[in-house]
Amino acid sequence: MHSCHDATKFLPCRTFGDAGSAISPHVYLMPYYEQGARFQSWQDIGSPMRGGTKTPERVAILSTPIAMLLCPSDRNSRLASNVDSIYPNEVNSARCNLMISFGDTVYRNQNDNGTTVSDLQSYQRGIVGYGRPFGLAEITDGMSNTLAVSESFSTHAQSVNPTAIADGAIHGADNGQLHYLPHTYCLTNGYAAGNRKLVATVSDRNFRGNQFTDGRPCATGVTTVLPPNTLSCSRNSSGASGSWGVWTATSLHPGTVNCGVADGAVRVIPNTINCVSNPTITVTNNRVVGPSPYGIWGNFGCRNDGMTISLP
Repeated sequence: MHSCHDATKFLPCRTFGDAGSAISPHVYLMPYYEQGARFQSWQDIGSPMRGGTKTPERVAILSTPIAMLLCPSDRNSRLASNVDSIYPNEVNSARCNLMISFGDTVYRNQNDNGTTVSDLQSYQRGIVGYGRPFGLAEITDGMSNTLAVSESFSTHAQSVNPTAIADGAIHGADNGQLHYLPHTYCLTNGYAAGNRKLVATVSDRNFRGNQFTDGRPCATGVTTVLPPNTLSCSRNSSGASGSWGVWTATSLHPGTVNCGVADGAVRVIPNTINCVSNPTITVTNNRVVGPSPYGIWGNFGCRNDGMTISLP
């Protein structure tokens, strides 16, 4: 990411692709992690978001795994994507476990139908812009205080709707107030009764890590709203309205997740990091304003909420 900024004066951003969605920053970073030839080939075939209509050329370019984007401890990371079962005519691009930070943005952190680029930009509090990239100078909370990337499970390849947390299952919160009370509508009520390894209601937004090209936060993003290694929750159990939500950092490391900080450091963050339960959230037009209401973890995800933090 720093090499990208050195060359372009900007960090990579999400951009609109086909199907009304977004192209991942991972794609624009390809020249900076020794995938320059693949990036050029991707441009030559017309820059599809998820992979485009299947052709031998597109399969060869997009489906080959990229080792640095994968976690060796994720049991699903080397499996084929499950996107075939939802978009059978499209190329399955390679998976990833490396998620880009969207900060503490929940409401419309994905492109819902009818949402304009300028509207989406106004919600972004992490380091990733939508349609407009940010420069390092816009990380006003300090480089060492701002999350850049984190790890997360990928969704199991053989099931469209897995229920196991370790298989990347997403709880369908089915509530338009998820951005006001994420702890209530996700963390408190999202686990299956009597089994915290399973989600209560499965969402069809189960694209976690399934395609590195997909810029939707449900696929390649992370939010600092709920503590690490807890639930991810979609606004709805199905349909386009379920596209925005809480996308949580997860790992198989005991009690921790690994995070990359904007200054280039790697930090091991405990599940017990301060993350306020049932916070009072100040919103303007559904946007969180001011310091993050989600404690140190929420502040860590924001580039410009006016707070500096001390990580544990």
